[in-house]
Amino acid sequence: MAKRHALMTKYDLAARLVPALSSFLPLLPLTFALGGILDEWGVVLGGTTGVFALGGFVLKNLASAMGNRLQRKFWHDWPFDSPTNILLMPDNPDVSPQQRTLWYEQIKRVSEIDIQDAVVHGDPAIIRATVNDAVVSLRNQFRRGPARARHDQESIHYGSARNLTGMRPVWLGLSLISCAGSWGSYIWGASDLLWAIVASVVPVPLFLIAFVILPSYVRTRAQYYCEIFFRLLKEESGRG
Repeated sequence: MAKRHALMTKYDLAARLVPALSSFLPLLPLTFALGGILDEWGVVLGGTTGVFALGGFVLKNLASAMGNRLQRKFWHDWPFDSPTNILLMPDNPDVSPQQRTLWYEQIKRVSEIDIQDAVVHGDPAIIRATVNDAVVSLRNQFRRGPARARHDQESIHYGSARNLTGMRPVWLGLSLISCAGSWGSYIWGASDLLWAIVASVVPVPLFLIAFVILPSYVRTRAQYYCEIFFRLLKEESGRG
């Protein structure tokens, strides 16, 4: 197991691989309808180290790609309109000038990037680039500094929510396949009616979760990341 974990970072495992593997859970009713057992899932999801490494690499990158696709639907000009960046833009009406000035001073103290100077010069493209450079620089510092655990925890929470939501087409599609397959197994095979009924019920809450609950949850996790980002900024600026 240690070798497997060495192939991936904590973020890869928690925010990418777990959402990808979770997307296959809707197939459980069909597995049981066809006479499968849970031990077989252990073989499929685990397998040998080499198989796990290859499958894990494909799945985590699939989850990341689909999560990024979803992210660009929520924030069309990512990363410039991301929740963290947008709070630092000088024309944001939701942030007071005093708070924005304080953040600019803290950012300059920690990263040596002067957003206020870019604002004074007034070029919108330069302002956008400077804000993004500052955010990227600070994130890299948080990942290496004493606040790494808190930063990474919120980053993983957001990443897992985003990637699981991004994988909606996969796990919703598999839930429908499971439903059709379970009924086919019952009608033309010898499976229990119970699994066909279970497979028919599962898509209902999944569609509710996919389109009602998860989208707002992704935005909430992004907001939580913003909060920890600026809290860590304040702490780091106080150490300088």
